[in-house]
Amino acid sequence: MSPNKTPALLSGLADELSLMIPVVEGLSALVFDHALKVGSEDRPRVLTQAQAVDDLSQRLEALRDLTGALSRGVEAGAALDAMLLAAVADRLRAAVLGGGPAPAGGTDAGDLLLFG
Repeated sequence: MSPNKTPALLSGLADELSLMIPVVEGLSALVFDHALKVGSEDRPRVLTQAQAVDDLSQRLEALRDLTGALSRGVEAGAALDAMLLAAVADRLRAAVLGGGPAPAGGTDAGDLLLFG
């Protein structure tokens, strides 16, 4: 693929991520609604699952914004600096700096907008 196609590819990727976000948000709402209906013994597990789906939605939004910025010619470092989820930005920054991706580990709760 020639280099001049990269911005269009990144733009298309951002569009694809945008299409996924409402689906994942719907799943998050569904799991949260389920948490309200389950017994108290199952509620913590189901709420944890709802939070994981919400985390996925926020990561998709962050990746959409990143790929959109890159498609518009924003320099990679500046695009990473603008990311709202610091843990994701740090892992991607580690990959860009040549050290390979940082371990995915858990996302710091301060990074998330729970059920936002």
